Amino acid sequence: MTASKVTLGDGRILESHTVVSTVGTAPHPLIVDLCKTNNIPTAKARIITDSTLRVEGFDHLWAAGDCAAVPMAVSKEAAKQAKANAAMPGSPFAPHKYCPPTAQFAYRQGVCLGKNLANILKGASVPPRPFTFKGLGELASIGHQSAVADIMGVRFSGLLAWFMWRTIYLMKLPGLDRKLRVMIDWTLDLFFPRDITLLRARTTEVLQEVHLEKGDTVFHAGEPAMSFYVVKTGRVTLNDENGPVMSIGPGEHFGERALLHDRKWRFTAVAAEPSTLVSLEAKVFQAISSASASIHEFFEHSSQQYLSRQQIESIKKTVPEALLNLKVSEVMTRTPIFFRTSGTVAKALSTMIEHPFNSFPLLDDKDTLLGIITQSQVYDALKDGAITRDSPMSILTPCPIPSVHCDILINDALETLMRSGRNKLLITDASGKLTGVLTPIDLLGHEAQPNL
Repeated sequence: MTASKVTLGDGRILESHTVVSTVGTAPHPLIVDLCKTNNIPTAKARIITDSTLRVEGFDHLWAAGDCAAVPMAVSKEAAKQAKANAAMPGSPFAPHKYCPPTAQFAYRQGVCLGKNLANILKGASVPPRPFTFKGLGELASIGHQSAVADIMGVRFSGLLAWFMWRTIYLMKLPGLDRKLRVMIDWTLDLFFPRDITLLRARTTEVLQEVHLEKGDTVFHAGEPAMSFYVVKTGRVTLNDENGPVMSIGPGEHFGERALLHDRKWRFTAVAAEPSTLVSLEAKVFQAISSASASIHEFFEHSSQQYLSRQQIESIKKTVPEALLNLKVSEVMTRTPIFFRTSGTVAKALSTMIEHPFNSFPLLDDKDTLLGIITQSQVYDALKDGAITRDSPMSILTPCPIPSVHCDILINDALETLMRSGRNKLLITDASGKLTGVLTPIDLLGHEAQPNL
């Protein structure tokens, strides 16, 4: 199931925004793990026991209730019939059946097991008694003063079954006061119409997870913006009328521009692969961003990357065409200042003093680009005691930053730079090694040259 459809086992798709699911019961995962760890025999994750509720293969291990697969006590005639049915091709019957996980069986299994354990602990010579309860039947109310029943092999339905269901239910309630309250309430229901008032008291879910399959649409361009999204797993692509505009991966977010401005989506968001998103309601996002100037400034800055095709083309028109047709390698800074994972924090601090940039590329010993390290990241790690001046830079986790190949044109690199929401691009060669850095200052500097 996803947020908008259900995919069946044969590949068919049912589009739906509301899914009502009915599933069976299963033992708790703790029981499943214990059985796997200790090689306890199971049947559909339920612990297999003998008729005395002792776990098969163990002398001092017992089980009862919904987690136990207790053999169903049947008469000799019923056992013969079940065995004969099981021998027939395609028969759904099996020669051995287990007690169903219902209250009438679980309650009596507990009583039986309690007596057996009491005799064993007392050292009594009485052998454990087998569980012989065969079930009294089943009752189910289906509404409108009607029910279905199977009592001691006799099946019937209607008003009589409904009356029996309510009578047995009332008898099982603990306490005379509770019995009287329920009986009076049920009696009044016979003379007055149904009360359709529904009061559902539950906590507000500020955050919600949304699962998407490949090709599922999160929202369409032009629709009202209702949520802020963070990609937990997978990848989401933002598309305009001309195709993909941005690709947003794990840990990245989107939606702030629409929520901070016109409250309308300007792109169509589609899952590029199976993905899980964490959504935050628009009113909660706006309350947080308006309460903190620094948070608002952060989202205002990151929202600048969501530029439409028309906006990008309008910006490109302000740049000389000769510059747009140059390769990145002709404009970039060829001697970038960087850190190595084998270098120390002390050496990195010296580099920061000598070159007061906000961020620096991080390379491994093979000159492969790993990301960037910011000044604030180093400062915070030193302040928290996570690193010392003698620690290697490999301890720090580099932040991702967009990179482009050195042979692409400034025209394409400029678009990547604008959509990244950052003020620099890292330039790599075909092997992924860092060859330079491109910043808006590099573009402005070349733009001022007379020959351009």
